Amino acid sequence: MIYQKLTTSTGQCLLLIRKHAGRDGFELWRRKERCWCYFNNVGAEYFKEFFDMRGELTDISEAEALELIKELRE
Repeated sequence: MIYQKLTTSTGQCLLLIRKHAGRDGFELWRRKERCWCYFNNVGAEYFKEFFDMRGELTDISEAEALELIKELRE
């Protein structure tokens, strides 16, 4: 499993992303619902353009992803 975060130039996390090996598409963490939401490749094209325009996309560890989720819940 691959975790990534999209951040602003000031380092604020905009999106938390999870990708599964061998599975098309990706999942985004939904803050309000506190769950992962799956997007197939059709939805992925829209987000790819957003990622390219908005900020820095970096790989993170599962532990860092879980810490971000914990912070977002508070």
